[in-house]
Amino acid sequence: MQRSLSFGSVARQYDEFRPALPDEFVQWLGLQPTSTVLDLAAGTGLATRTLQRSGARVIAVEPDDEMRSVLVERSPNVEAFAGTAEHIPLDDNSVDAVVIVSAWHWVKPDEAFREIARVLHDEGTLAIAWNGANYTAPDVDELWALRQSTDDEQNGGVQRHDPKAIVVPPDVPFTNVETALLHWQWPRSVDQIVAWMQTHSGVITASPKEAAAINKETRERALSMADAMGIITLPMATRCWRARRSPR
Repeated sequence: MQRSLSFGSVARQYDEFRPALPDEFVQWLGLQPTSTVLDLAAGTGLATRTLQRSGARVIAVEPDDEMRSVLVERSPNVEAFAGTAEHIPLDDNSVDAVVIVSAWHWVKPDEAFREIARVLHDEGTLAIAWNGANYTAPDVDELWALRQSTDDEQNGGVQRHDPKAIVVPPDVPFTNVETALLHWQWPRSVDQIVAWMQTHSGVITASPKEAAAINKETRERALSMADAMGIITLPMATRCWRARRSPR
């Protein structure tokens, strides 16, 4: 199973248990109610719904039919299309911003940069972000290490994505690169932590025996971390990168 397209098998669980973007991201992006923004590789619309709160017109593009069907169900007023970062089904010069959240590691960067530049207005913004664990936070190292291992075993150890490692090809018209790190808190129950772990590709594509072992260890670690109310407040981070499209 291709890992980038493995999430459709758990689309509803993904939508329920993965974290949405914090509202601070919209403020950092600088969207206006008059903006048209493309949520690229939109999944089930977790980022889409946060972007909508800016009042902007949001268009979603997602390659996985199951993920996109949940997005349409949850956000029926959003225009949603099948497509990829390398083949965007929009006209040239048609959007003010393109946002891609927790998916840049699945794309072919050079092709994606050129296609995104095609659909962006002059001076439009490309924003790339990874929304997830704050790996540098104390006290939750064991849980993060378990989440990390589920992907490392099948992904060559490439995780903890660093926006500063994004390289714009020299022939692609993007300038004014900026990065940011947004910190926030995410209270979760033990059951929610276990369900969240099950939505990662390393678990989805694992054998039933391996997945059961990961679920058991996740529950044990989460129980050891929970407060008297059975809640673990997870330290989260949204790692952000943005650039402007140069005028044509």
